[in-house]
Amino acid sequence: MSASTSKSPVLIPAEKDNAPYRVQTSMLLDTGPSDGADGTGGASASTDIPHTFVADPADILPPTVLVLDGQVIFAENAPAVVLYESGLGLAGLTPATKRVELERWDYDGSTRVRKRGFYVLGHINKLLPSLFKPGPPEWFIYSLSSRTAPLGVFGWREGPTDAWEALPAHIEKHEFHWADGAKDKVLFRARYKKGVCTWTDAEHKEVAKLYETSRLVVTEPLRRDLRDVLVALWCCYVWEQALNRHVPVPVPRGKNPYKPSRIEEGRCQGLADQDRDRQIDLTHAATLVQLNHHLRSARTAVQRCLPQAKIKQTEDNRDRRMNLTLPPAAFDDS
Repeated sequence: MSASTSKSPVLIPAEKDNAPYRVQTSMLLDTGPSDGADGTGGASASTDIPHTFVADPADILPPTVLVLDGQVIFAENAPAVVLYESGLGLAGLTPATKRVELERWDYDGSTRVRKRGFYVLGHINKLLPSLFKPGPPEWFIYSLSSRTAPLGVFGWREGPTDAWEALPAHIEKHEFHWADGAKDKVLFRARYKKGVCTWTDAEHKEVAKLYETSRLVVTEPLRRDLRDVLVALWCCYVWEQALNRHVPVPVPRGKNPYKPSRIEEGRCQGLADQDRDRQIDLTHAATLVQLNHHLRSARTAVQRCLPQAKIKQTEDNRDRRMNLTLPPAAFDDS
C-alpha cells in the first residue's frame, strides 16, 4: 500500500452490547498500513476506506441508561463496568476551573483495560457578551486524538429559552471560534421543559432524555463516536448546571435534592437583609420610644421639684437681702 493511501479502522469484536468504543480510525495525514490484533489474537485485514469514515454497523450501540456517579460513568444494567471517567468531579467544580479531561475505558475482551483520553471539556467565563455577533463558545469540547474522537471540536451554546445546541467550532491561535455556517450544522440539541431535558440530533429526532442530571436515558441506537460526543456534551451540561444550579446537580444515586438558582438565592438573601434591616429599625424605634418615655418621666419629676426649689431659693434670697439691708446697730443687744 502506498504512503498516501488511507487506512482502515481496526475493529476489535465486542462481547457486550454496552462495551466501550474499540474502533480506531486513522487520520487522513497518517501514512503506512494499519495492523492490529482482534480479541481472539488474529490479525485484522487492511483495506482502503473513503475520507468520510462511516462506522460499521457493529459499532452501533443499543439504547441504554448512563449513570454519572462522582467521576465515573457506567451503564445502569452493568454498574461494575466503567465506560467513562472524568478527571474531576463535575458537581464540585467552581468557575475557576477551565479544563476537565474525559477518558474512555477500552476493554479488549479480557481482563485488560486501557484508558483513552478522547475529549477535553472547556469553560470560558463570558463577562461582556456581544449583542451583535456571537462570541467564542462559553462551553466547548475538543478531541485529543482523531483516532479516539474523529468528529472534532464542538461548542456548546445556550439559547434564550432553556435550549442548548452543539455546533462545530475550530481552534485558531489557541482561541476557539465558531465554524463557518455553524448555526446550520447542529449536531445535538437539548431543551429543558417541564422538568425533562430532551436531546435531539441534527434531524430533530429524539436520541436521549434527562429526567435527572446524573442519569442520561439514551432512547435510540447511536454510533459509538456520536455517543462519545453526546456523553461529553452531557458532562458539559452537568458542569454548567452545577455552576448555575438551574436543575439538581449530580449526586449519589437515590438522592435528588432541589437546588435553587443563584437568582433565587440572591432574592432570598435580599429579602432576608431587608427583614433584618427592618427589625433593626424597629428595635431602634422601640429604644427611642422607651428613652423618650424615660426622659418624659424624668422631666415630670424635675418639674414637680422645681416649684419647691424655687420657693426655697426665693426664701434664701429674701433672707440674704434682709441681712444686707439692716444696719449693724440692729444686731446690737444694747
